[in-house]
Parts: sequence; C-alpha cells; structure tokens
Amino acid sequence: MSQAIERLIFIYNANSGLASAISDSAKKLFKLKACGLCTITHGLLKEKQEWKNCESELNLPIDYFHKDDYPNDLKEIVKDKLPCILAKTTPKPIILLNDEEINSCAGDVANLETKLKESLEKNNLSY
Repeated sequence: MSQAIERLIFIYNANSGLASAISDSAKKLFKLKACGLCTITHGLLKEKQEWKNCESELNLPIDYFHKDDYPNDLKEIVKDKLPCILAKTTPKPIILLNDEEINSCAGDVANLETKLKESLEKNNLSY
C-alpha cells in the first residue's frame, strides 16, 4: 500500500527577499550559476506559466522556502544540500529530489515533472 503525501516542500538555494530575487534574475540573464530550482519555476521576472500549469496538475499543496528561511526541523534531513524537493509524510518528510537531480533538469519544467513523478513511484508515495 502506498503512503499518502500531505504536501510537497520546495527549498531554493537562494535567499528570500527582493535583493536576492534581483540577483537571481541577473544570474539567469548573464547565464551564471543560479539556483537550479529557481531556474525551473521562475523566469527573469515572475513564475513561469509552464510551472504554474505543472503545479496545478500535481494538485498538491506546495510550501516554498529559501535557504535562509526553511524550518529548523528540516535541517537535519536536508543537511544544506540545496536546492531540494521533499514530500511531507508521516512520520517525517523525505527527500524526493536532491540538488544533483534538480540541476540535471537544466531549467526544464517537463524534466522536473518527470523526475518528480518517478521519485514518487519509486518511494511508493501517492497524492
């Protein structure tokens, strides 16, 4: 029997706030190393429509955090390996995609969606 997911947790490898958002946009514009998860979910100025469609299709609540504001109870699990995506399950969250897996998506929403669904299946999780 599969285990149900309460929600997904996305943790960006970027700080929260306007200054960080501007910095991340500049990194994308000049093709410098930016947060792999930011590159997938956001364009230069706003959230990508392709990501919004994927998020809607997943039909799961998603909590978004940054490296300077994610909850302390996740630090033991994440161990500063950012970005990452976790599934909130009982008794504790599990990592679905690590930094290498997210970065290998190369900014592509479809690649992330495929990897996410594969990880859900591999971990016997339902939503």
